[in-house]
Amino acid sequence: MAAQGACGLRRYCTEGVPLVSKVSVIFSSIALWLLLGPPAISAQDLSVRLATPQGNSRVVADFVGVTRWVLVNVWGARCPPCIEEMPELSSLHEDNQARGVTVLGIAIDFPSFGMAKRGEVQQFLDDYLIEFPVLLADQHKVSRVTGMRLRAVPSSFLYKPDGTLSKVWIGAVTQTQIEAYLAGADDRFRKP
Repeated sequence: MAAQGACGLRRYCTEGVPLVSKVSVIFSSIALWLLLGPPAISAQDLSVRLATPQGNSRVVADFVGVTRWVLVNVWGARCPPCIEEMPELSSLHEDNQARGVTVLGIAIDFPSFGMAKRGEVQQFLDDYLIEFPVLLADQHKVSRVTGMRLRAVPSSFLYKPDGTLSKVWIGAVTQTQIEAYLAGADDRFRKP
């Protein structure tokens, strides 16, 4: 078991990563977005079957469109912003399950956007004690699920309980941002 670092993360602590590296990832994602334009939207396909890190497979429709809000977060185990975002997503999932929110992670390889490596993802999940469901994919399968070309990781897609796409965040997102959006979209999330 890896030792816990000063930043509170167990194995993938980005504390020692130079700020220049973190900033370059952000700027390269923005440059790609500006160069290629907004993602094309096509029909989403929630019937896509994806592998689990444990070696099984699940259909995305097992999670999306089953009377719950679902935040589909596309991430990579070696992506610094994804690593920084994980505690926020874990808290969102744990704090809001009773109110009908699930986080579904879809891991892809970073930086290639190829198929996620099962062992690498499982190690990440073990190191971070991730409890929400995670599936493995590549950029093409993610595009089939979301109906959009994947431009950057992390990317988060919030689906309404009926399975329709409600909101997209490109880049890291916080629990507070997601809960604020939900408060405006669903009375169950408004604070008295």
